[in-house]
Amino acid sequence: MDTGTDAGGEALEAGPAGSGRSGRRWPHVALGLYAVTCLLALVWPVFDRVANRLEPYVLGLPFSLAWIVGWALLTFGVLVAYYAVTEGRD
Repeated sequence: MDTGTDAGGEALEAGPAGSGRSGRRWPHVALGLYAVTCLLALVWPVFDRVANRLEPYVLGLPFSLAWIVGWALLTFGVLVAYYAVTEGRD
């Protein structure tokens, strides 16, 4: 297998063809699926049918605002996990 160097001059091992840096594509695919799920949860018609209401109140926030804040916090957690899996291996 061929090896190259990255921007920092470190050696890279070539994985299977089209597999990216190390052959681990699943974190990228999972992040993409999460992004699509998040988008659907925050736009019409899903948001309109599931979360577009004022009651019940969640921690003093109307449900629709709590829905958006919850997805933002979940996105933070997903991105932290994505970083830990992809870049935190070193």
